Amino acid sequence: MDAPVFPSPSTEARGQQGYVLLDALIGVVLMSILCLGLALGMAMTLANQRNGNLQALAVAQMRDLLQRNGQDGVDLCAREGAVIQLPGSARPIPVTVTGCAATTVQVAGTTLGKISPPLLLKVSLDGDEIAVGGGA
Repeated sequence: MDAPVFPSPSTEARGQQGYVLLDALIGVVLMSILCLGLALGMAMTLANQRNGNLQALAVAQMRDLLQRNGQDGVDLCAREGAVIQLPGSARPIPVTVTGCAATTVQVAGTTLGKISPPLLLKVSLDGDEIAVGGGA
C-alpha cells in the first residue's frame, strides 16, 4: 500500500501563516490601550468624587459654624482663627470670616443702630475656594 500523498501548501498559503499571530498581537495591544484608558478614566472619576465629598463636608461644617454663631460661646467675629477639621486632614483648615464690621443705618433721619451684614465664611480646599453665607 502506498502512503497517501498530501498536497504541498501553495506559496499563497505559506505567505499567510504568520499573519494570524500578528493579528492576535495587534488585538492584544489595542485591548491593553483600551483597558489603560478605562483605568485612567475611573481613577479621575474617583478623585473628582473624593474632592466633591470633601467640599460637601467643608460646606456642612461651615454652615454648622454659622448656625452656632452667638450660641454656646461661639462668636465668629470675636475670636480669631475659626477652623474646620476634615477627615483625613492632618491639620485644621483655617476659615476666613468677613462681614463682622457693624454699620450704622439711618432711615429718614432716624438712626436705627449698628447692624451687621450677613457673615461670609470662606476656606481654600485643594486650590478651590468654598464660600458659605453672605448676602444674596
